[in-house]
Amino acid sequence: MPILRLPSRGVSSNTVVFPSLFLPKHNQLRLSPACITPIRHATSPPSGENPLARPGFSKLVKEGTSSDGTGTTSKISSYIEKAKATMKQYYDGAFLLKEEGKVAKNLKFKSDYEGYELTRKEYMLIERNKEDKRRLYPFFALLIILPESIPIVLLKAPGMIPSTMQSTADVEKRWAAARKTRLELGKQIVADPSKYGLHASPESFLKSSFLFSLSRDQSTAKNFSLDSLSSTQLKTINQYLGLWRFGPAGMLRKPLKNHLEVVRGDDKFLVREGIESLSLTDLRAACEARGITTAESSTEQLKADLQEWLDIGVQAKKEGVEVPEGLMLLTAAVRVGLRGGMAEPVKEEVSHPEEGQVAEPIAATA
Repeated sequence: MPILRLPSRGVSSNTVVFPSLFLPKHNQLRLSPACITPIRHATSPPSGENPLARPGFSKLVKEGTSSDGTGTTSKISSYIEKAKATMKQYYDGAFLLKEEGKVAKNLKFKSDYEGYELTRKEYMLIERNKEDKRRLYPFFALLIILPESIPIVLLKAPGMIPSTMQSTADVEKRWAAARKTRLELGKQIVADPSKYGLHASPESFLKSSFLFSLSRDQSTAKNFSLDSLSSTQLKTINQYLGLWRFGPAGMLRKPLKNHLEVVRGDDKFLVREGIESLSLTDLRAACEARGITTAESSTEQLKADLQEWLDIGVQAKKEGVEVPEGLMLLTAAVRVGLRGGMAEPVKEEVSHPEEGQVAEPIAATA
């Protein structure tokens, strides 16, 4: 209710009148606008005072919010632009998923019925498209059951959506988080290897010959097969690889089997084509699929780690031994916990420019 002050017309100038809201309309006080002088609000600046010099205004400026609301408007505009970019990213990713599905279907048909020999890129395209389509099922289930949770899933768990809809920043963030998780799991296994079924010193798993001797033992090889792994081992391996890690052993074993089936097929192509043919993106993706950390690792270190993984499989076949997948992955975790990777750390030579020369900048590899 505004407070009004009357000018002096037989009434003291300090008299304050409150219009009544409870009297009938004909009994209420009626004044013309010219006779009313509003009382100045206590927070309005006095005459001649600069409003920008008030103490509260500087805080608003520091926080980026102006008194006329332009700061709030700019924030809303930035949110709108970000939402538009995100929607465009998902739209383009859905279109790319559809096109890759057509190509993968044709390649699969040629390979199965026409004897066409796939390359590694074509093989990985087929398997990636298959996995992307598999990710759509829980996404559609959420869309039907709990549609309001979709924005939270897209922001907090971008790995649940198809790879064609993920940005480079999302992938880099996920790989950085995976490195931290793998280092922690590796240190836990090194601290208590018997808890995970490894009844030997962690340093023993740095030698490939020790793996081969364990694999020759039928009882040990059977204990580390996928069908014999315990829930603790399955949960650790799935968490190490970034797979589903909740539920009973059956729910943990199925995604691990699907993942390792793709890895085994990829190993054959890498042995045949060589790792030198891989681009940096393909090299990092291949390492991540095998639990080899790529964040903060040089290209040479990644090549050495991936080659060590392949050499174990190739050397084991030459000696007539098959290393169980569970033992292979737990060994990788132990090696990451001990030295940060599958292979020995690669020492990079740093060349110092001669006096009078300027060193060229080195491009980032990640």
